[in-house]
Formats: sequence, C-alpha cells, structure tokens
Amino acid sequence: MKTPPRPHDEMQRLDALRTLRALDTPVEERFERITRLAQKFFGVAMAAITLVDEERQWFKSIQGLDTRQTDRRISFCGHALLEEHLFVVEDAAQDPRFADNPLVTGHPYIRFYAGIPLRARNRQPVGTLCLIDNRPRQAADMDFDALQDLASLTEREFTFDSPGNRAPTNTIRGGARENLLDEVTGLWNWAGLVRQLEESNQRLKLIGGDMTLVWLRVGFDRTSLSAEETNHLRRDWAEKLLSGLEFFDTAGVVSEGDFLMMVSESDRAQLLVRLGMVAQRLSPEEGRDGDHRLPTHLAFAAIRCIDGRLGVAELLDQLEMALPDPDNASGTLALIDGHQRSRVGLL
Repeated sequence: MKTPPRPHDEMQRLDALRTLRALDTPVEERFERITRLAQKFFGVAMAAITLVDEERQWFKSIQGLDTRQTDRRISFCGHALLEEHLFVVEDAAQDPRFADNPLVTGHPYIRFYAGIPLRARNRQPVGTLCLIDNRPRQAADMDFDALQDLASLTEREFTFDSPGNRAPTNTIRGGARENLLDEVTGLWNWAGLVRQLEESNQRLKLIGGDMTLVWLRVGFDRTSLSAEETNHLRRDWAEKLLSGLEFFDTAGVVSEGDFLMMVSESDRAQLLVRLGMVAQRLSPEEGRDGDHRLPTHLAFAAIRCIDGRLGVAELLDQLEMALPDPDNASGTLALIDGHQRSRVGLL
C-alpha cells in the first residue's frame, strides 16, 4: 500500500483548512444536497465531501457509508489532494498503490474512486468531492465535467459570504459562541434562518427572482415522549421534509415541531405537488413509532413569490399568523399569493 505523500506546503494547506472553520461541524443540508446529487447522477454506492487534516480525512457529507472519518494514511483522498484536477482509480484491487489497502480488502471494499480537489480562497487544496463504488468502473464512461461542476458548487458553499461561513460571535464577553445550526437535525436554527432570509431578501432586491417561503407546523403529543424519542422524531421529520426539496431549496428549524422552507419554485401547481409530497411523507397515517400515530396534525402556510421589499420580520409574522389551526384537516395549506389567500388540502 502506498501512503499518500504530504504536499511540500502542508503547513499553508492546513492553515487554509482551519480558516474554513468547517472541521467537526454538524451535518448541513447545503452539502448533503451535493453528495446526494452526485451519488444519484453517477449511480455509485458512495459520494462524499471530505476535508483532510494532519492525520485523518473527515467527511463533511457522505452518502452510502455510516462513518465520519478515516485515517489519512489509508485514504484515497490524500492522493487526490496532490492532483491539479481529477484523480481516478478504476479498479483498486488491481492497482498496486491500493490493492492491499484495508478499505479495499475490507469494508467498504472500494474498487472505483474518482476525486476532485476542493480548494480554499488561496487555492490551497483542503479536501475533495469524491465518488466511490464497490465495483470497477471505466473512467471513459463517466461525465466528469458534471463532477467538476458539483465540486465548484462545493467550493462556493465553503467560501462565499454565507451565514454558515461567518465567524461566530460571542453573545457576551467570554460567553457561548453563536451557533447557526440546530444540533438535533443539522438544519439551520432560528438565527441561521434569519440570516439566510436576510441574504435571500437582499438578493431578490438586487437581481430579482422568485422564492416561496413555507412554514410547516408538525403537531405531536410531547407529553408521551422522552427527550430522546422527540429528537429521533425530529430527525426523521427533517429527513422526510428534505426529500421533497430541490437542490437550491433550504430548510431550517423554528422550534421542536416548526420548520421553515425557502423554496425556489414560482409555479403554483408545481409548488402544490412538492408540498404534497412532503405532506404525504409526514402524514399521520405513516406514523410508525410504537402506538403513537405521529405526527398528529400537519399545517402549512406559504407566501408564494415573495416581495423582496418586505422585511424578514413582516414575512415571518404573516406566515405564522396564516397557519391553519388544528380544527382544519391535517395537511391544510394556507397559501398567500399576492393579494389572494386560499386554503388547499395537500393530503
């Protein structure tokens, strides 16, 4: 097995990696979308966004493998870091650099690997976007231009002026740093949502575009659940909610049972289809946790094609006030469309 060599400017590379402030941070949907898309598009068993520090490769996002890190000395990504563009291994079992690698001879039995270096602002390589499969693949059969596009999107998420990339601030001297992610679901928390909305609102003012804002309230019986059971349910709901969103959509947590979605969908019919998918997946009839038919009730409120001139506080007040109460059928959507308001059943 060939151990990945260290770049000659390793110290500068590690400084660039630390500047990202991304190591050992929670799961984030903006990166999960990229690896899900890569896995699906290329039809591979695994897709990952890795960051490589002194001794390990750490997965900021990974599909198809239940782990968060592996040793750098046995990593494929450690080799990919040294490449200018693409690093491909078509059949690791036949490659003398990897044939006796424990990731090849044992779980996850890697055969194919393709990785593109991810670079910080100063162009130092800090990690990779990679595809992994447990069967050999021919590089000539793969559309690596698409992988490069996804790698560019990943770099943008790491480096552009986003709420998730801003330096945390202390709420009081010596106090806890502001956290923009919900620790249970990995989605934006309230502070992160407000910053995302401010950023999106500013973009709408400057360049226009369409965005629909959706508030989802999931009703459930808190009294019958432990904190651990509640957290399990919230993670499950977040996963189902995200399965109905597209690449450029985002979502966050308002409270235990309240979620906010920013949906890049201006067509009314398509919006209803997509929210209907979310409602079906969260439907009380699909509850499966013991005898609890959870959730007990779903309520949606949406402002379609929001006006960028409205303030964030005004938008959120309108949404929360429009939420259908529990007397309405589960899955009811209150839709604000310009000056028109309507009620739609999504189930």
